[in-house]
Amino acid sequence: YCKGGLRSSLSAHSLMQMGYKNVSNLEGGLREWVFMGHSIYNALGELNVIEFEKLESE
Repeated sequence: YCKGGLRSSLSAHSLMQMGYKNVSNLEGGLREWVFMGHSIYNALGELNVIEFEKLESE
């Protein structure tokens, strides 16, 4: 997922092209999810953001 859904849509498409089967995309991104009244916090009231870093190719 991403804020608006564009990057996650492109990523999901790329993963499917690589043969991954269990791929989902949150249409509209987190912005749409919140607009529709859904929570982005867990039961403890925490928002967990996972950061990824690009690894150098060998």
